Amino acid sequence: SRDINTWWSNKQNLNRDIIWTYFGSANGLFRMMPATLVAKRYEASKRSWYMAALANRDANGDYLTTVSTPYLDANGAGEVITFSRAVVRGASSTNDPVAGVVGTDFKL
Repeated sequence: SRDINTWWSNKQNLNRDIIWTYFGSANGLFRMMPATLVAKRYEASKRSWYMAALANRDANGDYLTTVSTPYLDANGAGEVITFSRAVVRGASSTNDPVAGVVGTDFKL
């Protein structure tokens, strides 16, 4: 877990326009970088970025990247947009179960 956190933090620090990166799993796990406390009642699967990523599929059923409309970040980072995409458990996004959704917020 420490190695993953170090890698994740290093990757995020490569781009100053990245405000947050996060992952919400299908079973309720939520991780965010930089590490931030979120309310226990936070359910990623009920958030617009998560639901939009699950709904955004091409004609073959493969998941596509979703881009939000601009909005004000709830943690005070200003105006941002979110890129999100479903992550599957196998090699084929058409037939494999969804593990969760990854998202990245960029400052405008």
